[in-house]
Amino acid sequence: MNKTYFLTFKVKALKNNLEWCKYKNIRATCWVKTFSAISAYRECVHYLKGENLKIQGLDESIVNVTREMFIDRDIGLEHFDNAQKQGFSIFYFGVDESLAESKFVNFESKEKIDIGQILKNKNSMDRHQFCLHPRAGDECDKKIINAHSIQNSQSLSSIAKDGHVYHLTHKYRHQTKTYLEYEKIGINKASVFKGFCKKHDNEIFQPIDNTKLEPNAEQVFLYAYRSLCKEIYQKYKVINALKENIPLIPNKNQEDLTWHLLGNQKGYEELIKIKQNYDATFLNKSFDREFLYLIFYSETPMNLAFSSLIYPDYDFQGNLLQDLSDLKSDRDLITYFSAPMKRGWGYVFAWHIKDNTSCEPFIISLGRTIETGRSIEHTLFQYMILNSENHAFSPTWWESLEESERSQILYAVNHKLDMMSRKTSSQENDDIPDVSDWIFNDILTNIQWFKKMLETSN
Repeated sequence: MNKTYFLTFKVKALKNNLEWCKYKNIRATCWVKTFSAISAYRECVHYLKGENLKIQGLDESIVNVTREMFIDRDIGLEHFDNAQKQGFSIFYFGVDESLAESKFVNFESKEKIDIGQILKNKNSMDRHQFCLHPRAGDECDKKIINAHSIQNSQSLSSIAKDGHVYHLTHKYRHQTKTYLEYEKIGINKASVFKGFCKKHDNEIFQPIDNTKLEPNAEQVFLYAYRSLCKEIYQKYKVINALKENIPLIPNKNQEDLTWHLLGNQKGYEELIKIKQNYDATFLNKSFDREFLYLIFYSETPMNLAFSSLIYPDYDFQGNLLQDLSDLKSDRDLITYFSAPMKRGWGYVFAWHIKDNTSCEPFIISLGRTIETGRSIEHTLFQYMILNSENHAFSPTWWESLEESERSQILYAVNHKLDMMSRKTSSQENDDIPDVSDWIFNDILTNIQWFKKMLETSN
């Protein structure tokens, strides 16, 4: 789905770029593997600014290229192949005025990145494994398994084709940047994490692995709990990856990543604190008293499966719910996921009662959106696309879309990783096509005031 784009920029070294100030008429030629020409341009601009180069213009139009175009051009072929592996490759040439006779020369940055070691670290991150059961320790059977954060036996298998689904995968780009693309993988590999031993995974999640959502509060809790544990495990992996990779990149890029590391460490601590509330609910079996949910029920066939969570900072009308930059205050968290149900499936929002301060207004704002006549199906499809990387598509459904529709969805998924993107809303994006094919037939909830409201409206 991603294409390779070829761009050549005219650039000039800034005054603080002592390394390249001797070069004049500099050209930076880039090969970028990404999902759109605009994204390729933004990627190059971001990278060249990091090299302390001022962009003076784009020499030619942005061209979508293939390997065959560079067969007889050794340098071009090498960079095209590098872009296939790393997502990005760049080549510089300019006039070197420090020579006895000025002439055009090829040159590159002296600051090298150990890409091989970064990739090795990335590919070995699954060595981190532990059990997140609240009583983990002596009770564990010591066999950590690939636990599915998206239910395998019913959710993934119901949308799979020949045992495969399309799942988001991080692809490596230059330095430590990544981009996302949809890759067809077997359901046994989709959405797995090494966060439970076999004994506890079987014991905890039996009520949802072997039974469809009825629904009841215990089942909803277990879906949410699994999503929370997946996020804790993932955050732990990211923290360790950053610690290992920061020393491998140029000093000028280390400061931003160090702040990124501190942010992830804070997020990890916050998730552990939230998990303590979930653990207490699980151990006390107080699901009915302490766990709230709202389910949009559909009898249409499932075409995707997802499991995620978010700290809702803004509601669906753009009103501030909680300031995530306030590192001293606790944050409210909401989970959302799909679940197979009798004769259909549910799009579920669920949260602990201790997180109700922000979560209830968030749900109320969703109701206001429905009252405006906006499609609830498209609204929730957009919300999932823009806020959850942990989702999988049915190959039958995904492959039935037009190429332009798939490209639009992929662009929306990646724009949140694009530092130069102006699209910041987490609720809607007009670029996402209305293709979900969902129809919600009912709303199910254990929130008493919401139940009464539904009864009155009916």
